[in-house]
This record gives sequence, structure tokens and C-alpha cells, in this order.
Amino acid sequence: MKKMKLVSCLMAMAMAASAATVAHAADGTVAVTVGTDTQAPGAAFSVDVNLGSVPAGGLSSIDFAIDYDDAIIDVTDVKLGSIAETGAASAEGDMGETLFTWNDTGSQIVLAWATGMVDSNYWIKNNGVFVTISGTVDADATAGASTALTVSAADRETYPGSGVPCSITISAVGESSTANYDCNATAGSVTVAGGDVTANWGDVDCNGEVKIADVILLNRFIGEDTTITVTPQGLANADCAYDGQQNGDDSTAILKYLAGMIGYEQLGPQ
Repeated sequence: MKKMKLVSCLMAMAMAASAATVAHAADGTVAVTVGTDTQAPGAAFSVDVNLGSVPAGGLSSIDFAIDYDDAIIDVTDVKLGSIAETGAASAEGDMGETLFTWNDTGSQIVLAWATGMVDSNYWIKNNGVFVTISGTVDADATAGASTALTVSAADRETYPGSGVPCSITISAVGESSTANYDCNATAGSVTVAGGDVTANWGDVDCNGEVKIADVILLNRFIGEDTTITVTPQGLANADCAYDGQQNGDDSTAILKYLAGMIGYEQLGPQ
């Protein structure tokens, strides 16, 4: 059923593109940022896939995949985020159920959101959560192991028999023009908790020390600064509140340690 709906969604994208009488490429880049999580073997995980720098005119077609390692996680569900609930599904009537589809191939989560509505009021126009991916960490996963969640093109041809590989699609198909956008992708991860994966709590930059620079890097990550990179080990080290997330509570805990308000033994689950 998922595969059939995916085909229907892609068909809607093709039909929308063919409706544009004057096509041109538009400059611009949309940021796609995948979140992170750290959970024990057998535990549930959840990561958000966020869109940033969404053009004011909006987006009508989105098609990309998230690569992952199925030895680390099992994907069970993908739900639309608030920015993708535009009312297009209701406006399209019977075709509305094909607006969004996802398919798990075992190594890729293929995502497609596309509307044939040329009225941009039904397009994605805001930055924020596009989808939330959830599942479980494999019960046999080794503590400290991690899988990257990497944005890529879906592993398929542009159409059967073409011999041309698919590419990431982020576009706006209007009544008389088509705008295509580049993708600035930031990978996420799911890390298996336990072992010595978080042996150095607070060491976000993994340089062997805990300093104010770690707080700065963590805050930039929390603020979705796409110009920086935090490794899976650094993200695990950052989880000083030990709740499987990286947020302001972790920054506060590190700052308290640096200020001498708490001891190192109070960071993480020590």
C-alpha cells in the first residue's frame, strides 16, 4: 500500500510539473536538518526532520530520502509536521490521500510530499518540522553504536527504464512557472546508549576537555546552525540531563558544572 501511494504521489508531482507552461530555474537553497536521539537497545526513538530557509512563495513538491543503518534502528512510523499540514489534502478531494507518502526500503526512508494545487495558499511556507520519524533501537545493537541519518536522493530511476538516477526535488510548481531549489542538508543520528559512549560528559566538541566552547557549540546546534557539525559522540556527550535529547537543560547543566555549582559526577547518569 505504501508503495502504491508513493507512485500516486510521484504521479501528482509529474502532473503538476507538466501543468507549468513557462518553466525556469530559480536561485535559492532550502535547509533540511535531521535531528538526533540517544536511546538504549529496545527503546523507542524519535527525530524531527526540519525545513529551513523556506522561500516566501512556498514549496509544492518535496522528494528525498533519509539513509540509515537497519542494524541499529527499526523505523515504524513517519508523521507529517505542522508546516506540512496546509489544507491541501482536503482541497484535493479523492487525491488528497496521495499528498504525502513514505516508504521504508530497509536502508532508506523515502519521503514525498506533493500537491497539484497551483494556489500557493496550499503550499508549505513556514520553517519548522516537516516530518517526525519514529521507531525503536534494535534490541541487539551495541552500546555506543550509531547510525547516521543522511539526506539523499531516493534510490530509484526518474522513471522505470530511464537509466537516470533520481535526484532530490524541492520545488514550487505554479500556474505559469516552476522554481527549483538546492538542498543544504545536515545529517542527524540515532546513538545507542550505554557503554562508554558518553564517557566524557559535557565534551561536545570531543577535544578531551569541558569548557565554555562546548556550551557555545551545543547552543548553536540547538539553534539549528547548519554551518557547524557535532559528531554522534559529541551529541551523546552533550546529553548531560540524560533524557535522550540535546536542549537547553544540557547547556544549563554544563554551565553549572563550569561555574562550580555542581560536581562532574552530577552530569549524566553518574
